[in-house]
Amino acid sequence: MDLFTGLESSFKDEILTSKGTLKSKYTQDFVLNKSPFLNTEYLAFNIEDKTSPVYDVNFRKAIHHSIDRVKMIQYLRNGIGIPADGGFCPKGLPSYHKAWEKPYDVSLAKEYLKKSNIIQDKPLLLTTTSNYLDLCILVQKNCAEIGVDIKIDVVPSSLLKQQKSAGDLAFFRSSWIADYPDGENYMACFYGANKAPNGPNYTRYVDADFDARYEQLLSETIPAKRMALFAALQHKLEIAQPYVLLFYDESIWIRSKKVTTVRVNALNHLDLRYATK
Repeated sequence: MDLFTGLESSFKDEILTSKGTLKSKYTQDFVLNKSPFLNTEYLAFNIEDKTSPVYDVNFRKAIHHSIDRVKMIQYLRNGIGIPADGGFCPKGLPSYHKAWEKPYDVSLAKEYLKKSNIIQDKPLLLTTTSNYLDLCILVQKNCAEIGVDIKIDVVPSSLLKQQKSAGDLAFFRSSWIADYPDGENYMACFYGANKAPNGPNYTRYVDADFDARYEQLLSETIPAKRMALFAALQHKLEIAQPYVLLFYDESIWIRSKKVTTVRVNALNHLDLRYATK
């Protein structure tokens, strides 16, 4: 093997230590390269679903603040990834902004749950694919600790894609990989005109002021003004809480020591033009 990429729960413990380094039995022949990857992993709420408790913003915030992302990365991702502590734009982009409220705060989560006045008569269904089942089990456990009951539904990726686009799911696993390295690409996921199935706004978040600021962002070229717009947009999202941010991804590439000058950018695109063996 000359080059390998990707991390799956089925084999990660065979290759990586709990701290995200290559296991000693592989270090003689291979090198591990880890770098930021412009991918935000999250759980999405369908905030238009009036039949679900996720319609209530305080209930959504309770779930968001109950998740221990540090343990998620440490124990389930073998140290690969950055616990989400900011907005939807990941670390590595100038548009990244640290969250106004502490992401993991059990006391705050319980306060929001109390404000919601919601008493569940049945579990909240969280839909995911098998590759992310372990992450969702941790979410389920963390939510149970504050009194939120969650049931996990594992479906094929094709069905998940179809159902979230149609608006059939109240709570589901999702991610957004940038098409290009600009925060505008991430804010497009919450632009009203992009509401699914017309675009990637799977949370169905719609806010006229957000849309106006986003449209202003598209034509703004002055960096300071763009940063102010990003801060305002992400603050609005934090108030509305249409998602549960999990982590900002990192890419891993394992290459043979016989191979040199392999380059990977923040979009996880491989450049082999200068590679030698």
